Amino acid sequence: MTDPESNPLENYSPFEHPEQDTRPKKLPSRSYTPTPVSEDDDEEIRAYEQRLNVLESRLNAQETQLAVAQESGLIEPPANWPKFYPLVHFDVEEVAPALQSYAHQAMFSWCMMVISFTLNWLCCLTLLKAGDVSTSPGSKIALSSLYLFVIVPLALDLAALSIYRALKDDPSSFTYLKIFATLGFAMAFEGTLSLGLDSSGSCGLITMLTLYEKGYWIIGFIAILVTASFSYTTYLHYKLLVGLWKYYKGTEQGSSLETDVKKSLAVMVVEALK
Repeated sequence: MTDPESNPLENYSPFEHPEQDTRPKKLPSRSYTPTPVSEDDDEEIRAYEQRLNVLESRLNAQETQLAVAQESGLIEPPANWPKFYPLVHFDVEEVAPALQSYAHQAMFSWCMMVISFTLNWLCCLTLLKAGDVSTSPGSKIALSSLYLFVIVPLALDLAALSIYRALKDDPSSFTYLKIFATLGFAMAFEGTLSLGLDSSGSCGLITMLTLYEKGYWIIGFIAILVTASFSYTTYLHYKLLVGLWKYYKGTEQGSSLETDVKKSLAVMVVEALK
């Protein structure tokens, strides 16, 4: 006869289970270290935020245009600049906040153009009293009148308002290239006029020195203003050109400029051959 203590199967019952610990086991704690955000990710986030701001401003502008169209029946928004006698539509609030400075610079540069070419026209008119200063004061008056009454109004549409429309909408690369070409031409043209060559239709630096040499002090003072204003306007257009170029190169269109230009040229050639 066996001893029950020596045989563990003797007292075994399948209906009896030892108490088990059903409490969930505590997992070992792990320290969490956040993944640092790289500079590239930060720049990408800022780029997305800028695009969202642009889209939001465009939606607000479209809502405004729709409201105006419903009230007045006009598709185009009414003119609102200049304020004392509205001639053109220029609402800087339609541009994204990050790009509004470029629109302000473009319009301010054009206003300085008006001042510069007006001073130049007045100075050329006074040359009639200083006939020995210029060999042909009449040609200077004619050219200065052409600059003031033809080129300056064209610059409003080709430069200032084109920049405003480009910042408000999403134009092609060719639109930006035309803007850059216009600003480059304006910068070179105003720089030449600031020199005051006798055949340039300007009372710039050379004409100013001749006036003081001949003893025409009052007209010479006006010529100083002409030289300074032309030089300052040249600087403004240079600053605007550099700023817009940097902005454009940072966009998706600017990064693929060569590809877009090649595609556009190919399309133009195909259409011309049809």
